[in-house]
Amino acid sequence: MWRGNSWYVVMIAIAFFLLCMNTARAVSVKFNSPVFVRVGENFTVHVMLNDVEDGSYDIKTEVLGTNGERIGRVFSEGKWRSTFYYVKNAIKVPERNDTSIKLKVENYIGMQF
Repeated sequence: MWRGNSWYVVMIAIAFFLLCMNTARAVSVKFNSPVFVRVGENFTVHVMLNDVEDGSYDIKTEVLGTNGERIGRVFSEGKWRSTFYYVKNAIKVPERNDTSIKLKVENYIGMQF
Protein backbone atom coordinates (compact mmCIF):
# COMPACT_ATOMS: atom_id res chain seq x y z
CA MET A 1 0.00 0.00 0.00
CA TRP A 2 1.04 3.57 -0.47
CA ARG A 3 -0.17 6.60 1.34
CA GLY A 4 -1.89 8.93 -1.14
CA ASN A 5 -1.52 12.11 0.89
CA SER A 6 2.17 11.76 1.74
CA TRP A 7 4.66 13.98 -0.11
CA TYR A 8 7.35 11.31 -0.10
CA VAL A 9 5.23 8.48 -1.49
CA VAL A 10 2.77 9.50 -4.17
CA MET A 11 1.14 12.84 -4.72
CA ILE A 12 -2.33 13.01 -6.12
CA ALA A 13 -2.81 16.29 -7.82
CA ILE A 14 -5.97 17.43 -9.50
CA ALA A 15 -6.19 20.29 -11.90
CA PHE A 16 -9.45 21.72 -13.12
CA PHE A 17 -9.95 23.36 -16.44
CA LEU A 18 -13.15 25.24 -15.95
CA LEU A 19 -14.65 25.64 -19.37
CA CYS A 20 -17.47 28.03 -20.11
CA MET A 21 -16.09 30.71 -17.80
CA ASN A 22 -15.32 33.95 -19.55
CA THR A 23 -13.72 35.69 -16.58
CA ALA A 24 -11.50 34.61 -13.73
CA ARG A 25 -13.22 34.24 -10.39
CA ALA A 26 -12.82 32.41 -7.12
CA VAL A 27 -14.06 28.84 -7.14
CA SER A 28 -14.45 26.54 -4.18
CA VAL A 29 -13.31 22.96 -4.86
CA LYS A 30 -13.62 20.05 -2.45
CA PHE A 31 -11.59 16.93 -3.18
CA ASN A 32 -11.79 13.66 -1.21
CA SER A 33 -9.56 10.67 -1.84
CA PRO A 34 -8.71 7.54 0.09
CA VAL A 35 -5.68 7.70 2.37
CA PHE A 36 -4.47 4.26 1.29
CA VAL A 37 -4.86 2.45 -2.04
CA ARG A 38 -3.33 -0.71 -3.48
CA VAL A 39 -1.44 -0.89 -6.75
CA GLY A 40 -3.70 -2.37 -9.43
CA GLU A 41 -6.95 -1.88 -7.48
CA ASN A 42 -9.59 0.69 -8.40
CA PHE A 43 -10.29 3.61 -6.09
CA THR A 44 -12.64 6.57 -6.29
CA VAL A 45 -12.10 10.27 -5.69
CA HIS A 46 -14.95 12.70 -5.14
CA VAL A 47 -14.87 16.23 -6.55
CA MET A 48 -17.33 19.00 -5.68
CA LEU A 49 -17.42 22.50 -7.20
CA ASN A 50 -19.09 25.44 -5.45
CA ASP A 51 -19.58 29.03 -6.55
CA VAL A 52 -19.28 28.23 -10.25
CA GLU A 53 -21.33 29.41 -13.18
CA ASP A 54 -23.74 27.02 -14.89
CA GLY A 55 -22.01 24.96 -17.53
CA SER A 56 -20.11 21.79 -18.30
CA TYR A 57 -16.72 21.25 -16.65
CA ASP A 58 -13.94 18.89 -17.71
CA ILE A 59 -11.68 17.49 -14.99
CA LYS A 60 -8.08 16.38 -15.23
CA THR A 61 -6.63 14.14 -12.56
CA GLU A 62 -3.04 13.10 -11.96
CA VAL A 63 -1.49 10.33 -9.94
CA LEU A 64 2.24 10.92 -9.76
CA GLY A 65 5.10 8.83 -8.43
CA THR A 66 7.84 10.22 -6.24
CA ASN A 67 9.86 11.32 -9.28
CA GLY A 68 6.87 12.98 -10.95
CA GLU A 69 6.21 10.11 -13.32
CA ARG A 70 2.58 9.45 -14.30
CA ILE A 71 1.52 6.16 -12.64
CA GLY A 72 -2.27 6.44 -12.70
CA ARG A 73 -5.09 5.49 -15.02
CA VAL A 74 -8.54 7.10 -15.09
CA PHE A 75 -11.78 5.41 -16.16
CA SER A 76 -13.28 7.72 -18.78
CA GLU A 77 -15.50 7.23 -21.83
CA GLY A 78 -15.99 3.56 -20.94
CA LYS A 79 -12.32 2.55 -20.77
CA TRP A 80 -9.14 2.96 -18.76
CA ARG A 81 -7.04 5.83 -20.08
CA SER A 82 -3.86 7.65 -19.16
CA THR A 83 -4.36 10.48 -16.68
CA PHE A 84 -2.98 12.63 -19.49
CA TYR A 85 -6.60 12.79 -20.74
CA TYR A 86 -9.42 14.89 -19.33
CA VAL A 87 -12.68 13.44 -18.05
CA LYS A 88 -14.96 15.32 -20.44
CA ASN A 89 -18.16 16.90 -19.13
CA ALA A 90 -17.49 15.42 -15.69
CA ILE A 91 -19.65 18.00 -13.91
CA LYS A 92 -22.65 19.75 -15.40
CA VAL A 93 -23.87 22.64 -13.27
CA PRO A 94 -26.74 23.23 -12.34
CA GLU A 95 -27.83 19.57 -12.67
CA ARG A 96 -24.96 18.46 -10.41
CA ASN A 97 -22.02 20.17 -8.80
CA ASP A 98 -20.11 17.00 -7.91
CA THR A 99 -18.85 13.75 -9.37
CA SER A 100 -16.90 10.63 -8.51
CA ILE A 101 -13.95 9.59 -10.65
CA LYS A 102 -12.56 6.06 -10.77
CA LEU A 103 -8.75 5.74 -10.79
CA LYS A 104 -6.08 3.11 -10.30
CA VAL A 105 -2.31 2.99 -9.90
CA GLU A 106 -0.36 0.80 -12.30
CA ASN A 107 3.26 -0.28 -12.34
CA TYR A 108 4.40 1.63 -9.28
CA ILE A 109 7.68 0.62 -7.74
CA GLY A 110 8.73 2.75 -4.82
CA MET A 111 8.27 3.41 -1.14
CA GLN A 112 5.24 1.60 0.22
CA PHE A 113 3.70 1.24 3.66
